[in-house]
Amino acid sequence: LDVILSLNNVITKTKYVLRPYFSHPGDDVTLSCQADGSSISFAEWTRPDLKPEYILVYRSGSLDPDNQHPSFKDRVKLVDRDLKDGDVSLTLKNVSSIDNGTYECRVKTNDTDQIRFIGILRLTIRTVRLQGGAGEQRSEGRRRVFNSEECEQTRRWNIRVSSCIS
Repeated sequence: LDVILSLNNVITKTKYVLRPYFSHPGDDVTLSCQADGSSISFAEWTRPDLKPEYILVYRSGSLDPDNQHPSFKDRVKLVDRDLKDGDVSLTLKNVSSIDNGTYECRVKTNDTDQIRFIGILRLTIRTVRLQGGAGEQRSEGRRRVFNSEECEQTRRWNIRVSSCIS
């Protein structure tokens, strides 16, 4: 994926790997973002197809909800509120199909004035189909049970899931 960045009127074309994430309605999803350095003064998560595009903004030690898209209010949090070791990962609670989209992570550290693009992720929310029989995907209340193929796929992408059946 080619991403064109414009910082201080300098346009840079950079290649980023679009990391896929999969989940089911009602689940909580952690979108990973790891920055170099531990002195992060600013972090933002955006979804460019939305207006406003901001999912979460962290500035000077606290969250800034002023420009946050309304559909994410009270549903997002940083995994590590102190951003230790550059961890800017985001947890999105109670996902639904409206959360399908491309998410971008950016940070600014105390040693620079530039906001750096860290990663781009694609979240896909899959509809749960209730099926009977052994080895099939099924729902048990709000807890999801995944079939063996789906479990293997989530393990490959290092995504935590509620429960797997063999």
